[in-house]
Amino acid sequence: DSLSKVAHGRGVYLKTEEDGTVSADIYVYLQYGINVPAVSMEIQRAVKTAVYDMAEVNLSEVNIHVVGIVPEKTPKPDMKNLVDEDFLDD
Repeated sequence: DSLSKVAHGRGVYLKTEEDGTVSADIYVYLQYGINVPAVSMEIQRAVKTAVYDMAEVNLSEVNIHVVGIVPEKTPKPDMKNLVDEDFLDD
């Protein structure tokens, strides 16, 4: 159906089963040192609540896929290099 995605590996994907249930697959990178189970459960709760609030759809399951862990020493990108816009000078 229109909600299904075949290519997995990043982002958020919703899938509707033949019986009408809807599930979500969420692909995330998490920062080194965080509590992965606690953050995953919080993401699950937030996604279920947000989808219900926006579309009144109950998700049968929310699967969190941790794609990788970002080391704490990873430099943050410079915003001026990411977006070449004048509004960043304000």
